[in-house]
Amino acid sequence: MRYTFNLVDRQWIPCVTTYGRRVELGLRELFRRVHELREIRGDSPLETISLYRLVLAVLHRVYGPRTLGEWSSLWNAGRGGWDLERLDDYLNRWYDRFDIFDNDHPFYQMVGFSANRESPVSRLFQELASGNNPTLFDHSYDHRVEPRHASAAARALVAHQTFALGGGRSPTGYTRDAPLASSVAVLLTGDNLFETLMFNLVRYDPLNSEPIPAFDADRPAWERNDPILPAETRPVLGYLDLLTWQSRAIRFIPEGEPTDPWVSRLYYGQGEVLDLENTIDPQVPLVRCNKDLSRLRLFPERAVWRDSTVLIDINSSDTQPAKASSWVATLRRGRILDRTHPIRLSAYGMATGQAKVELWREEHIPLSLDYLEDQQLLARLRAELAKAESVGESLDNALFVLAKFIVCPAADEPGVKYDRTVVRRVADQFNAVSHYWASLEVPFYSLALDLVGDMEEAILEWNASIKRLAWEALGIELDGVERDSRTLKASVNARRVLGAGLARVLGREGS
Repeated sequence: MRYTFNLVDRQWIPCVTTYGRRVELGLRELFRRVHELREIRGDSPLETISLYRLVLAVLHRVYGPRTLGEWSSLWNAGRGGWDLERLDDYLNRWYDRFDIFDNDHPFYQMVGFSANRESPVSRLFQELASGNNPTLFDHSYDHRVEPRHASAAARALVAHQTFALGGGRSPTGYTRDAPLASSVAVLLTGDNLFETLMFNLVRYDPLNSEPIPAFDADRPAWERNDPILPAETRPVLGYLDLLTWQSRAIRFIPEGEPTDPWVSRLYYGQGEVLDLENTIDPQVPLVRCNKDLSRLRLFPERAVWRDSTVLIDINSSDTQPAKASSWVATLRRGRILDRTHPIRLSAYGMATGQAKVELWREEHIPLSLDYLEDQQLLARLRAELAKAESVGESLDNALFVLAKFIVCPAADEPGVKYDRTVVRRVADQFNAVSHYWASLEVPFYSLALDLVGDMEEAILEWNASIKRLAWEALGIELDGVERDSRTLKASVNARRVLGAGLARVLGREGS
């Protein structure tokens, strides 16, 4: 009995059509319908970006492009459909390697791998409880295994190879972080899937070490004939190798009907170790930390849009945006891409702590491409973001003062001492700062678009939003504590601190 589920023709990649309908497609059909599809949409942001990386790896392998001219030809020809014969030839050539149950080369797995004990398939899903992974969105447990259809298992496999967290023991050694485990990854997205894939199909020439150094003939994981070497660190061969990095040694144990399999158990271990500190991923922005450029990370308390300038400043020595940003700027300068073509920045990632997932996030930030070339415009956006940060600090100071006078009403009297640690602990229980930043996201998107047009009016509206939302956030907390003269004093002082901060940052508009 031979199990089979081939990703070339079987339905497994979730997509959304331009009419908003959700469909699942195989690789071959996805490439044929790129103009009918709005986007790839996985069950989580981790699945979404991982599937994009897989699809991009196939496109790079088939088309390159090595030059601006090759990209331009793909862009112009692709409006009516890519040269699908080249894609079909490639998928047919490697067809067996895309079967997740192939006997000799199971897709994204280690042939013949086994361990003393089996792991539940839930181990591949970051949102499920398994082993030492805490429950994030689900309440399943290792002893109550729920089988997953081969399509869902395949998606989870691709995402896990990209986002697996290190920190535990496995049969093949201690586990290490996968390529995107603790990083923000960025895509430039267009009006449909064709545009999105093209904007991120950056110049690729392994012979000239683009876009990352190549130490050997670069190739995707499914083309490798040599087995992966678990727990061994090796240099990245090139971009295709990185996009399809095998961070875990995995082998599915299929069950059910041979042509319609399910997976509930698998063998699991550490795969090849990636030297993250010395590997530049073209989809991951870098930001200066002390003297070095480090990967942009996701933090639970900080949305990615607050670092928008890091994602688009292609001229600063303190930042290095995703490769697609500078690539699209090059296309615009070469008049290959229309200057007014709408593009969004999409950011994906997960926040981690102590080898556990705290949250994941997906953000879509509408930004004019003028920011890639107009340094004055970019500086203005950076200055307006700095205003919001300063007001956020003033709001936090106001909360500290509120907590201070709740804990010690006589804190302003001579000689009276209070415990700052206790006050800070009380202040941290307030949610005003989180409310402020969450409420400011939509006004920021308006600012980012409107600055390109009427800058003065955009700034006036932004200042008004900052002021209104800061007072609104503090007011929510004050409504909950203003009960007697003791807390009234705390409230008055908190308002005073925020008012002074607004006046300092916004000037006349803040008073």
